[in-house]
Amino acid sequence: MNLCYFVILCLLCLNAKRLWNKDRRRKLFAGLFGILLSCGYVFGYWIQKMQYVFAGEESLKIILITLLLSIPLANLFDLLCEGIGRGKEVAEPKITKRRFSILIFMLLLFAWIPVWLAFYPCIYAYDAMMQTHYCIEQGLWTNQQPLLHTMLLGIFWELAKLFGGNLASGMAMYAFFQMLALDGALTYALTWLYEKRVRGIRWMVLWCAFFPVHPMLAISITKDTLFAAISLVLVVYQFKCMEKKPKPWSVMGITLLVAIALLLRNNAIYALALAAVLSLLILRGRKRKLYVLVAVAATCIFAVGKYGMMEGTGAAPSPTVESLCVPLQQMARVGKYADAGAVRAYISEDAIWAYNEVIADPVKWTVMDRGIDDVGAFLRTWVSVGIRYTRLYLDAFLANTAGYWYPDDTLTVQRLYYLQTASINPGDGICDIEITSKLPFLYERLCQWFGNSNQYTENVVLSFFCNIPVYTWLLIFYFFYMVYKKKWRLLLPVMFLGAYFLTLLLGPCVLVRYAYLIMVAAPVLIGILMITGKDEENNGQNCSSDSVLQ
Repeated sequence: MNLCYFVILCLLCLNAKRLWNKDRRRKLFAGLFGILLSCGYVFGYWIQKMQYVFAGEESLKIILITLLLSIPLANLFDLLCEGIGRGKEVAEPKITKRRFSILIFMLLLFAWIPVWLAFYPCIYAYDAMMQTHYCIEQGLWTNQQPLLHTMLLGIFWELAKLFGGNLASGMAMYAFFQMLALDGALTYALTWLYEKRVRGIRWMVLWCAFFPVHPMLAISITKDTLFAAISLVLVVYQFKCMEKKPKPWSVMGITLLVAIALLLRNNAIYALALAAVLSLLILRGRKRKLYVLVAVAATCIFAVGKYGMMEGTGAAPSPTVESLCVPLQQMARVGKYADAGAVRAYISEDAIWAYNEVIADPVKWTVMDRGIDDVGAFLRTWVSVGIRYTRLYLDAFLANTAGYWYPDDTLTVQRLYYLQTASINPGDGICDIEITSKLPFLYERLCQWFGNSNQYTENVVLSFFCNIPVYTWLLIFYFFYMVYKKKWRLLLPVMFLGAYFLTLLLGPCVLVRYAYLIMVAAPVLIGILMITGKDEENNGQNCSSDSVLQ
């Protein structure tokens, strides 16, 4: 543990006695939060430094360290609860909401355009090459990538041809469109926070404008950016609908946003299902019926839209292996560290040799070449092996997901790039795109920070804002705080965020583009926490969640 963490822990320990003077409910939630965060630190450290978590005599040592560390971290929860309600009252807005929106939209746009010019025409990375190949060569389409996003890329390719352009110009147009969409979503969120007189709105605006990850993902040809923009609007829209009785057009708007979000991320349907189940435990009466209506209607629109696109394009279903990342990683780890014979039927020597604890793709691709004919038999084998090697299964899961929840993560940073900055070309001369930078100095600097070398870790401030677990623990704290304050309704708009995060834990690896939705929602989470805390301070007692946003 480095000196910075040691100093912080000492300060938290010195201030821990304040917590014992709090009410029993505060101490309970602080203790639970402290234990959970302590598990994140201790388990993450052990799995990355020692390559295991629970093993023999080490188990007792890990448990004791976790419990000891939870004491100062519990005090952190108490300090955050105290801090979010303090501060000076925000003065009345000096400019109108409309003017603020225009100013913020233009500020973000002009702040991001240099990054676009640096990577002109776009960052042609991730799955873009595969998707454009479908559109240009009219090959076999597949639902492995969201068809809505693939067809959107095809539309801009057709627009480029209409004006005599090539693929590069088409993707440049798409990058600008995506940049406008993300800009609009962030402006929508910031304007609402400005309207609610949230403290620190200037810092939030600066973060949105000058944090390099925003413009770089805005011009990256990936569906995650559009998904994050749509979902952010959905979160804020739900908060706005809570302020007054929902009107029919508001319900229709939420339904449409949910359906579009589902069409932009294949795992979003599972997040919606989980969020719906959790939300129904909170809602009662008419509101529960309305929520069910929205969820069912959005799912129907999604199903019809997906079926129509698959029929229209002749797309093949996504390979089954894509949804088996976690089981494949676990069985490959058993084959590498214990008994290869137990998993030989599905995990070959090549897959075991390719095993990488922080990314499932090498094993997944190897297994995909062989295929899995009987998924039921595979799952039965997975369960039987897991009963014998439970610890290795747990280690495999923790190692693969540590980058989402371990605040001092180093292994994921070392093994994986933070953002792809180089264009990926198939070399066929048809789907190739080359970066022709208009600002070479900025291009080289951003590549150094976020490319394969990940030099952003050398800058304390930039490293903090790039750290995915920072946003994960902000989301977790939000849930803890709202449950502690019994603000049940304020959980509903972010329930999808929490459910979506849980689906990320079943993915192939930790990438910022996967978690980008949680990152862009950070200002909204902080804003609602401050509004709630200030309301508590002003009233001196718990008020109803119906009035907290009034």
